[in-house]
Amino acid sequence: TRHPGILLMFMPNAMLLRRLLVIFCSACCLLHSLGEGEAEATSGSAGGGDPDDLISKLTIGMVYEVVDGQTLDIRQTARGGRELLRLGNTALPQQAAGQSDADYQAKLGKAKDALAKKVNKQMIWWKAGPESVQDVYKARAGEDKLTVVDAWTMEGDHLPGAMRKAGHLKLVKEYEDELARDILSAGAAKEKEQRYKELAEAIKATTEELDPEPKADSKASGGDSNGWRALPAFLALSAVIAVAAAFARAAFNLNKGTKTKPGSRKAKDKSS
Repeated sequence: TRHPGILLMFMPNAMLLRRLLVIFCSACCLLHSLGEGEAEATSGSAGGGDPDDLISKLTIGMVYEVVDGQTLDIRQTARGGRELLRLGNTALPQQAAGQSDADYQAKLGKAKDALAKKVNKQMIWWKAGPESVQDVYKARAGEDKLTVVDAWTMEGDHLPGAMRKAGHLKLVKEYEDELARDILSAGAAKEKEQRYKELAEAIKATTEELDPEPKADSKASGGDSNGWRALPAFLALSAVIAVAAAFARAAFNLNKGTKTKPGSRKAKDKSS
């Protein structure tokens, strides 16, 4: 048997190896999920599912004019009557006490400009809200045709959510819809960004555990030795992340290569 003192010398290395193994497995799982997120962005849907089924629930239209910060006109001709789309679950900000009319109109103008910058004279996706909310606004529309909707840019940015997040509109709970979020490539990009954030936090936490803050007395003795002592942990962690990334990328490419659509296989058979 080895001397207990020799075993104690090897214990920090064993603990380091175990911790690196844990972060290696975590990085593999997270990076593999990032690869799946890229596949979802390529196929055009976030959160899985058939992109054709998602698009079948939406209507496409061209924005003729932005009326205000929550209303779009999608009429097809200048002579035709207005076809208004009002962003659901939103409300224009009210004039604050003591706020001048000029300042309030300027605030409403900023909301209109922000929405116009996103979609004016551009194609959008939209989906009508439930009939219960439509009935409330039919009487207010007058001669115009008005529909309360969820609307998206062609990339999938959810317009009501984006305008509320920017502070141009207020949240008003009028109805619920499972698609009231970013979809398509925008939804996949946001999900991918969140997964990158989780990976970065995991790496940061593990790095702090491998190289904790030096004690006060060690700081007094000099900081250069502490920096050199942290170098092996940094190099080992970098190597683990690089190997994990290569492993996840290879697994993603292999999985992507094995998935073939039935339509493409039929086309290949016909050409042969």
